[in-house]
Amino acid sequence: MQQAVHQTLINDIETLLASPKAIDETQAKDYRQTAETLISEHADHPLLADLTNCLEQLRKRVHTQVEKRDADYELLMAELKKARTALEEDKLKIAEDATHKALSIAGQIPGLSAQRRREMEKQLDAIYPRMRKLSAWRHWGTTQARENLIAQIKQIHGSDMDPNKIVKTLREAKAQWQDWEKSGDHSEHALWKEFSGACDKAYEPCRVFYKEQKAERKKNLAQKRELIEEINTRFEKTDWSQPDWKDIDKWLRQARSRFFKTGHTDYKQHKKLRINLDAALAQFEEHLTRERERSLKIRRKLIDDIQALETVEDVRAAISQLDQLRKKWQITVLDKRGVENKLWEQYQKAQDTIYSRRNTERKEQDQAHNENLKLKRRVIEDLIQASGASADELIKGQSVLAQHKDRFNEIGYVPRKAEKSLMDSWRGAQKQFGDALKKSQQARARSAQTALLDKARFCAALELSKQQAKTPDRPDITEAYQALPALSADLEALFQKRLEAALNETAYTDAVLRKNTEAQLLACLKAEVMLDLPSPGQYSKQRMAYQIERLSASMKKNTQVQETIETLKQQLLTTGPVQADQHDAILARISPILGNKPE
Repeated sequence: MQQAVHQTLINDIETLLASPKAIDETQAKDYRQTAETLISEHADHPLLADLTNCLEQLRKRVHTQVEKRDADYELLMAELKKARTALEEDKLKIAEDATHKALSIAGQIPGLSAQRRREMEKQLDAIYPRMRKLSAWRHWGTTQARENLIAQIKQIHGSDMDPNKIVKTLREAKAQWQDWEKSGDHSEHALWKEFSGACDKAYEPCRVFYKEQKAERKKNLAQKRELIEEINTRFEKTDWSQPDWKDIDKWLRQARSRFFKTGHTDYKQHKKLRINLDAALAQFEEHLTRERERSLKIRRKLIDDIQALETVEDVRAAISQLDQLRKKWQITVLDKRGVENKLWEQYQKAQDTIYSRRNTERKEQDQAHNENLKLKRRVIEDLIQASGASADELIKGQSVLAQHKDRFNEIGYVPRKAEKSLMDSWRGAQKQFGDALKKSQQARARSAQTALLDKARFCAALELSKQQAKTPDRPDITEAYQALPALSADLEALFQKRLEAALNETAYTDAVLRKNTEAQLLACLKAEVMLDLPSPGQYSKQRMAYQIERLSASMKKNTQVQETIETLKQQLLTTGPVQADQHDAILARISPILGNKPE
């Protein structure tokens, strides 16, 4: 009998512990007192251990429940305090939320004592009047806000607002209305009906817009499907034995771009379209990948070859080889942008290294060329300065120009941009020196011809005076002759011989005079023909005959018949006395032959 009592109590305690609900602490107390009595009276009972274990579990369960009740009560009181504080700050929503949370906690606290319940009710009695007052004020304020919101919605109808913006505005307005409702401040039915009607009317243009959008999405769907089919057709028609890689790669990039630039489609079509597009492009990718890798390999090898040019000592040869290698840089199929950018940077860097060497060499060359420019300008300045020397110095230093040319040509290259102006200055300096030298030579030639003519006239006058039986004193004649400008040694010897002959001759025979006169007249005629000078009219036939003779000798290349102008000039100046009646005429013809105008 006692064993049945023990087992029944154990079963009752286990049933109580198995319940998910809060334990009835009064019942648990009765179970505990009964168990303690049994344990004290029947210490050797076989179910004593089981009963003791059940009793310990019951104690722990009740202890845990009491601790949770105390914690929940503290939390409840904290929420009520929060509600009082919020009401003092006129924060109705926070106060309402805190109060609702406190009531919710209170409903879940099992076995709350009467004293604690009275404390809670006291707190609530202090909160509710203030909450109702604030709620009335809030209701009045939200009513005004609702009316303003309705007025704003009504303004949308008939406006040119973008449909998407209309939808967003309506969504925000409805969300605001719902917030007011959730706060417990419910609107009047008429106000809600007015708000709903205004929203429906404002949404009317959106219905047309979204209908058009739906048609547009349908059109876009057709275009995207057509493009996918076009990609598949291109793959089937491509001759992969000799493909145009650049064109294929470019076409695929454009097709991909066209696909994504085509407008939106229905969301449910997105995934299927993308799968079909990826499948169409994947057909090409197997071929493109092989060609892309081949292109990358070739271009990397090309970069290595360019980098190897750094060991070429001759920069010009390196640049020449670089130009040839650059022509081989061909991109058939593009890789990812990052890979292409990195490869291009390596390619440019390899070239820059070679070009940097060239630039360094050019810089050194430029320095040398600039120095050469200074030296050549100095030669030009020296030549210009030499041009200002006296006539005698110019004639004596005729080799100066050749010396300056040698100096100028021995100097190396100059900057190309200064080359034209430098050569213009050099040619100008040479011309200036040449003109100065020519002017000096012409002046000296004129002086020499004048001196020749003066001595010829002196001798002719002496010979004429001999014919007229006038014999000047020899010392006077010698002194007058020596006062004339000196000639070259060979000419001076000829004139000295003519002078001595005139001084020593006592009288001239007619035969000698006639012979000399004829020789002088013939020499004048020949010289006039050679120099294209006019001859007196009475000698026209002789002139014609001599011209024919010269033409015949020229055609036969008979150089023995042809005489030089210098030989004729010497003959005219050194031939002895002529007949007196021809003296002045012959001298008049000799002057232009020698280059002097007749006096």
